[in-house]
Amino acid sequence: MDSKIIYFIEQARNNDQRLHPYRHSLAIQLTDACHVGCKHCILSCGIGNNVTITPVLLAKTIIEWKEMPGAECVGFSGGEPFLFTDLLCQGIRLATSHGLRTRVTTSAFWASSLAVACKVLEKLSGLSELFISIDRHHQERIPASFVINALNACGQFGIVAYLQLAQTDNNTLLDLLSFSDYLYSVIDPAMLILSQVVPVGRAANLHVINSSSDFGCTGLDVPMVLADGSIWLCCTASAKNTRVSPFWRGNLNEVPLYSALKDSEEDYWLIQSLRAGGPVLISNLLGIEPWQCSKRQNPCQVCTSILADDKNISRLRTILENDEIRSEIALMLARWRHETEPLIRYTSNSEVLNANTTH
Repeated sequence: MDSKIIYFIEQARNNDQRLHPYRHSLAIQLTDACHVGCKHCILSCGIGNNVTITPVLLAKTIIEWKEMPGAECVGFSGGEPFLFTDLLCQGIRLATSHGLRTRVTTSAFWASSLAVACKVLEKLSGLSELFISIDRHHQERIPASFVINALNACGQFGIVAYLQLAQTDNNTLLDLLSFSDYLYSVIDPAMLILSQVVPVGRAANLHVINSSSDFGCTGLDVPMVLADGSIWLCCTASAKNTRVSPFWRGNLNEVPLYSALKDSEEDYWLIQSLRAGGPVLISNLLGIEPWQCSKRQNPCQVCTSILADDKNISRLRTILENDEIRSEIALMLARWRHETEPLIRYTSNSEVLNANTTH
């Protein structure tokens, strides 16, 4: 493999750990409509979808998020948020007025030329960052030149741009770097983020890379409000519509965001255990092999499979009443949060966890 491609892969994975997802960020799905209809979309967004967040609910979401401790950023996604530019402008303007950073994830379908791209971005005053999705599935419909136009337009408006590559198999990055020599020549590894696809939604039909995760779940740091107002702590659970505790937190049309996101007393340590050690840790606590729960062996699938069983949730709550286990989890989180050991391998953790798997 070309040394430059290897370098790109390494940098992209490092950027994924460093930048995505942001802590203290809220993801808002503006709409589930999308004209691209990628084969790897876990939320199954597409042309026939028409659920779009209302202006009132959008404002309520942002205002209530601002009141949350540590709130820093609002991310707008879809579907394709640029299908509803006026609504997107409203969200960015309101979030910016409350001192929040903003980012938007897009396919860049709107950047048919540099002039057009500049005209579109000029409307989005206050936008901090633009995440452009690039991979073989997006580029089946979006020319590489559109991506270049969007990148150049971001430079003119001081918007930080990132290229978000969803990796579905080992050849994804090679395909990306080969479909356009021009794109290959202008990509800065610092702007490339590599993330893996979870085989749910339309991606359930794809052969995707499976990787065991010995690390804590950062996805729980980015709650998500879907266009219909449903509140989730986990995008995979939302894609599977697995309305199980502790991931599904109700609907913003019925409950305040603060109440929905505040960990209930009985679920506090369950959430912390996932943040500390992900599915491997909760599997160890239950005394089961993590990959027994899912044939495809994806960490997110394993986690949602385990927690789809009420008996497992009940057992975990009981196990997590143990003060020694709680202390161990707190220590793991402290190490991670202070980044003295940014990536800790939890499968080889202390005897306390192994000793209490049959608690």
